[in-house]
Amino acid sequence: MVAIVVALFALLYITVAGLLGSTTGTIPVTVDLTRDGTNWTIRFTGFPGGRLPGDTFLLVRDASDNIVLPRTSFERLTVSNWSASRAAYVDGNLAALEVRPGDRLALDAPTYPAGNTIEISDRTGVLLIKVLQ
Repeated sequence: MVAIVVALFALLYITVAGLLGSTTGTIPVTVDLTRDGTNWTIRFTGFPGGRLPGDTFLLVRDASDNIVLPRTSFERLTVSNWSASRAAYVDGNLAALEVRPGDRLALDAPTYPAGNTIEISDRTGVLLIKVLQ
C-alpha cells in the first residue's frame, strides 16, 4: 500500500515538475526602445531563432486599446511601404534570413505616440508586448 502511494506521489511530482519546469529552449524577445523625436527605434537585443520576417508580426494599439496598425508581417514593413504603415523593419544582419538581435523596427512617433503598445508575435503566439514610453 505504501509503495503504491509513493509511486503515485512520484508520478504526480514528475508530471507537475515537467509542466512547471518545461521550457522550449528559446530565449525571450528583448528590446532596447529609444525615441529620437521623430521615430521610435525598437532594437532587438534577444530574439528566438528560426523566425523569418514573413512569419513575424507587429501590431500596434493606442492607449485606449484600439488597433491602429493591424497585425502586419515584418516582411511587409519596408521603407518603400513607410507611407502606408508608418513603420519599417530594418534587417541589421543581412547575411541571415531570420529576425535576429541587431535587427530593429522604426515607428513614426507622431503616428504612434507614447502610450501606444506594440505586440510582436509569430504564428504560434505573442512574443512581446511593450508600451511605447
